[in-house]
Amino acid sequence: MKASNRIFKALVEALGLLGLMAAAVENFRHFHSAIEEYYWYVLAVAYILSTAAAWPQSSSTTVPGRQDTYRIPLVRFLLKYIWIILISIAFLAVGLYRYRLIHIPESGDRPVIKPGDVRRQPSRFDEWPLGTAYAQSQAAKPRLLQFNLVPEKTSYIRTDTQYDLPRKTVSRVVLGECDPNFDPEPALKSLRDYAKTSGKESLLKFLGSADQLKKLIKEHPGRARELMPTKAELSKMNQSDYTAIMSWMRNCVGILFPVFAVVIENPFDQDLMVTSAKYHYYRITLAKGVESAAPLYPTASYVHKLEPQAGGSQQIDLLPGFNIPARRNGSLELQLWTDVSADEYLMMDIEFITSRGTVKTDKFMLGFRSLPS
Repeated sequence: MKASNRIFKALVEALGLLGLMAAAVENFRHFHSAIEEYYWYVLAVAYILSTAAAWPQSSSTTVPGRQDTYRIPLVRFLLKYIWIILISIAFLAVGLYRYRLIHIPESGDRPVIKPGDVRRQPSRFDEWPLGTAYAQSQAAKPRLLQFNLVPEKTSYIRTDTQYDLPRKTVSRVVLGECDPNFDPEPALKSLRDYAKTSGKESLLKFLGSADQLKKLIKEHPGRARELMPTKAELSKMNQSDYTAIMSWMRNCVGILFPVFAVVIENPFDQDLMVTSAKYHYYRITLAKGVESAAPLYPTASYVHKLEPQAGGSQQIDLLPGFNIPARRNGSLELQLWTDVSADEYLMMDIEFITSRGTVKTDKFMLGFRSLPS
């Protein structure tokens, strides 16, 4: 065999194997995500080159007195390298099927993999690097869907630049005044019912009228504190009483620390446990002057005390851990507070640590206000 034919044969085999390996990349690309971006380029180039190599090529042989030219038939090439072609096609089919499972969404732009898409029973081989379950677990990760204030449970507001407690709210709380837009009638009825059912009938004389309720904080702050239900008592109330009493606490008493709703998506076929929150502090700004600390009224499931240090972080466990069922979104409420003797502003973010990875908020500015002495 001439040297040129041997070179051609080696080239064809090399390109065929390249096509085989390129098709197999789909099964490994979640094992090493760095090559994911280039997968389709590798696959396309490999098969273009393989097709070009398979096209009938010209070669020559020398016979004394003349020179003949002949062609290598395409059929002969396909038969000779049928094992490379079949295995490449098989790997490509598996890769395309797995790509469809993982990347093609059912609705919107959110990738969804239904358990029903896999027809057979799970096998222990699924956990191997080539297995479907392994690839799905590598492709999926928890996702933070929402991080917002819960307006009915805090006096905080969100401005364009930060989460903050308005100064007018602080001033109103110090003076014992209710918000001008507060409707006292629903709260008056609900507080009367609460006083009767909780053994606090002696406080009913302070709930004689709507006007008396609006002046309760200013004229009888101690009695007002007795009327504040505990977190456990609030959780047992019907929705109308809960809403009315929370409105009174927010608009008259003042809930002076922020409460956030955190929604996390669990894309896995198993439950996801949120175990802790890690607070990263980037900048701390303190106002001048010494004032008194604001009171804490817990109104959320999880209440975390921040102890910020510039450039540092603080990890606090969620007790108990927050469980999100498989293929569901979970919503938890988080109240943040700190001991402040002067106005304090934190540039920070929050990283939620789960049993299958972490999710993180964007950086935000959070203000804490103290009360004038």
